[in-house]
Amino acid sequence: MVCNTSRRTAQLMECGVVIRDPTDSASFYLSAYVLEGKVAMVSFGDSGGVPLVDRLKTDLTTRFGRPQAVKNGMWQWNSAGGNIQTVRFTWRGRGSARWIYITLTDKRVMDGISRYVGRKK
Repeated sequence: MVCNTSRRTAQLMECGVVIRDPTDSASFYLSAYVLEGKVAMVSFGDSGGVPLVDRLKTDLTTRFGRPQAVKNGMWQWNSAGGNIQTVRFTWRGRGSARWIYITLTDKRVMDGISRYVGRKK
């Protein structure tokens, strides 16, 4: 995994790695934002066809319940306490190809990034 620190502070890192599945050599991308040693966001990116998207929809709905459809190609589940921890499933496609992302976000940690990011003037 390669991590790059923010130009403004070492407290904020963006990390990423391409991982290959040893069984079928398929690769997927794992990325994360780490703030003050805590994971604010982790995302898994993959590609596949419609059957993979459908399987993930079923698996995530079974695990987290009925999703909130945020917009076309995006479902979201919020933690019981509201919009603090979020699971987001996003898919985009062209022809038979699909780009698929599952993102886990902790808003309490993510909100801390504002301390290190400059404001637009």
